Amino acid sequence: MDAARMTLCMIVFALVPCLAEPVLTEFSRTGYEAWDGITDKSSAPYTERALHYDIDWQPTQLWDGYNQDEFMYVRTFWCDGGYNRDDFLSFKTSRDITVYLSFPRYDPRDHGPWNPDPIVSENASEHLATHPVWLVQRGFEKRGKMLHIVEVEHDVYERTYTAGETVRLGGCGGRTEMYHIFVKTGAHDPKPWTPAKTPDNWQENLPEPVLSEHQGWIDFYYHCWEMAESKKVRRPGVGTEGMVFCFDDAHSGQFTWTWDQVWVSTFAKYWQGAHDVIGHYMNGIDVLYSVQYDDGYIPYMWGTWGDPTRVQAPILSLAEWVCYQHTADTARLHRVLPVLRKYFFNVRRLHGQYYDGPYSASFIGNGMDNRYNGRRIIDLTGQQAMNALLLSRLYGVISDSENSELFHREWEFLREIINDKMWHEENRFYEDLANLTGDGLRTTWTLASYWPLIAEVAPPERAAAMKDHLFDPDNFATPHMPPSSGKKCPNYDPNGCYWQGSVWVPTATMVIRGLIVCGFEDAAREIALNHHGALYRTWLSDHTVYENYWQGGDGPATGVNPKPGFAGWSAVTPIATLIEVIIGIRTNAPENRMFWRPRLTEENGIRNLKWGPGYSRVVDMIAAERSSASDPITITINSNHAFTLEVDAGFATKTIDVAAADGQVFTIE
Repeated sequence: MDAARMTLCMIVFALVPCLAEPVLTEFSRTGYEAWDGITDKSSAPYTERALHYDIDWQPTQLWDGYNQDEFMYVRTFWCDGGYNRDDFLSFKTSRDITVYLSFPRYDPRDHGPWNPDPIVSENASEHLATHPVWLVQRGFEKRGKMLHIVEVEHDVYERTYTAGETVRLGGCGGRTEMYHIFVKTGAHDPKPWTPAKTPDNWQENLPEPVLSEHQGWIDFYYHCWEMAESKKVRRPGVGTEGMVFCFDDAHSGQFTWTWDQVWVSTFAKYWQGAHDVIGHYMNGIDVLYSVQYDDGYIPYMWGTWGDPTRVQAPILSLAEWVCYQHTADTARLHRVLPVLRKYFFNVRRLHGQYYDGPYSASFIGNGMDNRYNGRRIIDLTGQQAMNALLLSRLYGVISDSENSELFHREWEFLREIINDKMWHEENRFYEDLANLTGDGLRTTWTLASYWPLIAEVAPPERAAAMKDHLFDPDNFATPHMPPSSGKKCPNYDPNGCYWQGSVWVPTATMVIRGLIVCGFEDAAREIALNHHGALYRTWLSDHTVYENYWQGGDGPATGVNPKPGFAGWSAVTPIATLIEVIIGIRTNAPENRMFWRPRLTEENGIRNLKWGPGYSRVVDMIAAERSSASDPITITINSNHAFTLEVDAGFATKTIDVAAADGQVFTIE
């Protein structure tokens, strides 16, 4: 769901200087149980967990006289439309404070699926016509202050409370809102959080793509890093680490979506310690792990309610596999595999045991919100097959043969189920099951059906058929590929209404990776070039990346307006896909190997690529310009570490023993 559809409200506290003591105590969210620290005091100070720092969604404009440097900004409580009671949130104050509440301005005529009917009170003054009645009942007054959050104007109301008084705040009256707090700090209060300074030269520590004829691609690459870095957020850390910075999914600074973070990690692995603000690129994944329930459930969206029946693209094992391939961090595996094991069986218990294996439809289209689907879905079933395969391999790495064999059997079971029950022989396509009892297939023609490729359960002839559909002009071969729904899909929208045709970077990346693991490297590269080209041309025009794109040409999709600045998962293509598929360089740190599939004829390659344990291996690899793709390739390599390089030039393959030295030259002919 687009964060722009979510309205916000804010609380601001102005405090006088005082000796250090808790300013706000005895928090209560009436009738509400959640992970946010209000009901969990076990691992951190009570209010510290409840009031965790965040830096996104800050006001872009505040009222006159407000000095942002004197306030501590803290994200706090989710309030959905179901909580209309007057005592939704309450707490006591240890000193005199002034509470400022801001509510977004609504036009009472502005109704629609994303703008519920406004709240109207006959007793409220005109400026409160669209705001909850309890504002007036509790003595809040509007005194001309106004702020902006994400292009939305907010009226500000205020009331002063005395020390020891209980502040009682109501719900948001049928709207979905977010409370925020600014705490004005005194001389002896904890030091207010200020954004960590980003070094001016931080980009010098990133991998440097070399593309002599495509400087624009390089500019696009670096700008996506800038967008991703600018959207970093601060989250509660794990264990004793305190607060940590992590890459945001760019959907909303208040939330972290599980599968967004997985795709973010696939490009963030190239962060390689560019500066100290984001210590480890997997911090966002670790934050998700930190809120795992005892039964194994991990909320599909960190920062909101924890309804333990809602599952959405539970593919965290993919992030761990990509991390391990790039860093060979076995210590991390010992820590995270128990988490992933519990998570796998929680998902299986919730969605996988109604009828012989195929998984039941999960929350909001399993991430593809409005896609056409059946009751038992191929994507969640395929994702669990992929999870089982990767967990089997990762447990094998740490020599846990019992769990490795357990998950291999899970993979074999799902492989049989997918091929026996979810393959439509006439269409030559994987499909959903139409109902819970497993009677009959539902032809969907969406990219959800491509998870069996990346899960490595599709036999070669079926994988080839799935590949061919991608290049069918009457189906998936749109001007911008691959569309989330093909033209044969019953609810295909030529304008790309969300998941009914538009192109999304996560599913495009899944398809590209699936083609590669099935051996269709040329097809994967063709789609990658098409997809990257459309994103690049849109960036030239709009200077941003979007949540999703129009499949009919360049530009964002229409129908449901996509969010700009989505770096976020949309940075995967300009960064990771550029390096790994278009330039063609991939790492295999556990085996101390790299793979290069050079197809460009311009001078191309990478400099300052850091990989391996602790990013200790540093390499430059540059292929010289050549006249045609059939000409010999001359590669110059600088490396601080010996490794094996496998080169597939198309016309020849070669295995090279690279030494720890500079200026090494190799020719493939």
